[in-house]
Amino acid sequence: MLQPITKQLKGKILIDLSNPYIYKDGHISLKAEYTGSTCLGQEIQTLLPDTNVVKTLNYIGSVMMTNSGELSEPVTGFYCGNDNEAKEAVRDILLEFGWTDTFDLGDISMSRYTEMLGAFWVPVFGQLNTMHWGFRLIR
Repeated sequence: MLQPITKQLKGKILIDLSNPYIYKDGHISLKAEYTGSTCLGQEIQTLLPDTNVVKTLNYIGSVMMTNSGELSEPVTGFYCGNDNEAKEAVRDILLEFGWTDTFDLGDISMSRYTEMLGAFWVPVFGQLNTMHWGFRLIR
């Protein structure tokens, strides 16, 4: 079933915004199969070995993905993937979207951390009742 998709995506960049969440009893958590030695970003890369998967924007509200400049301070656009050229292309897209601060986390295995950060995003959104905020890495 994946064969036609893998052929169509061969050599392409896939921007992965997915998260492996379970919502239960008012709380969010990562699905158990993505809390050990793998994460959803890695699994997608494994399913699509000839595609350049880059994980980004899965930890921020949709309204901020292309409008991060609306905030009074820059937020950080984290991204990760196995192919440096693909990551540079995604970084350029983030810059076109208005992100002024970006950070390369490394290979696709690092997507486990943006997936966890996305889970943290949900309760903060619940408290603020707005998507107009983000995370900033101060360095």
